[in-house]
Amino acid sequence: MEPDTKIIDFILDIMEFCERDPYLSKELIKERERFFTTTPELYYKTFEEINSVEQRFADYYIFTCVSQYYEMSPLEVFLSKNLFKYNKKDQNILLGFRNDIFGVFNIIKVVVGSYFIAKNLTFDQEYKVMGNYATYQIKEGDHIVGRILPYETDYALCNFNILCPKDFIYSLKRLRKNDPSEIIQSITPLMIEEEFYHKYQNFNVEESSLEFAEKKLKHFLKKYLGEKVPSIKNLRKKINKITDPFL
Repeated sequence: MEPDTKIIDFILDIMEFCERDPYLSKELIKERERFFTTTPELYYKTFEEINSVEQRFADYYIFTCVSQYYEMSPLEVFLSKNLFKYNKKDQNILLGFRNDIFGVFNIIKVVVGSYFIAKNLTFDQEYKVMGNYATYQIKEGDHIVGRILPYETDYALCNFNILCPKDFIYSLKRLRKNDPSEIIQSITPLMIEEEFYHKYQNFNVEESSLEFAEKKLKHFLKKYLGEKVPSIKNLRKKINKITDPFL
């Protein structure tokens, strides 16, 4: 079985467990409304969009949320109660879920139908990510926000939340050089959903400029970093200084 198919099967097992659990099931309903909003039909209209958001929600709920009743993540609750049901090989894969890596990745290499190499922009570390389906969706030079999981001797893709616009990544990299400690680490699945799928789902072609990307990134980060985010004016000065030190 392909690694990405195996991961999907495990994610479905965990979500089914959460839906059956008397405490997690109630919390899941609340988190679903928070993630989808109370009017999901406004943002997710096609079968593909609905299927994709379900996958992003499962990723968000399993790895990011903390149960108020159990005081641990749904993943940890699942492992504590259901791990024994799996064989030793599958247990090792599931235990590896604890070491997930969520972030912004630069796609360095793609071997279609097999694997891709991704560099985490936070730590500048490269990972070999096994999988089949994703290799037909991405190409060398792309940037994605997503989550990878340890899988045997390599990694497997759990989910990718968004294929990032080039101008957005350009601005993000420039900001990162000046504020490396918090900017990329502050990105979460819920933030991506709210800021991109809800607020910026339908922006015009003429808006896909560096100026628009800067403003969008500014709005995206200010909500969470407050005054630590540089102004657009200062951002442009820093970009100009980096690209042309003689200015």
